[in-house]
Amino acid sequence: MDELRIITQEFDRAAASQGLNRDEALATYTGSEFLEIRASDLQDTFDRYDRHSEDLVVLGNANSFDRLKNFTHMTDSKLVERTWQAFKPAIPVTSEGLSFAGLGALVGFAGFAVISRLIFRRRKKIA
Repeated sequence: MDELRIITQEFDRAAASQGLNRDEALATYTGSEFLEIRASDLQDTFDRYDRHSEDLVVLGNANSFDRLKNFTHMTDSKLVERTWQAFKPAIPVTSEGLSFAGLGALVGFAGFAVISRLIFRRRKKIA
């Protein structure tokens, strides 16, 4: 989002310095195939920025459950796909995570057993 905002704002600032709005500035990208492709790429970038801005407002005003519900509202399927690929669940489901969780459970159980025996040990009666 930050990078899209920078690109968009810098383009708008450059256009304004020439007395143009965004559409007028894009219309000046004519005369060669390269410039026309570049104008199309920039328009795609601006459109993506606008879509992400709307998505960010929706997510920013939502609670946790609404964010999950509105996840399908997100308009950039590539971004959603890459986000899902990079997602790491809070519960360790990798072999390393499960190993550490198991080790932690054993250490915790052993520690609890030692402490409980120290606290609740029975004293032998002396006859």
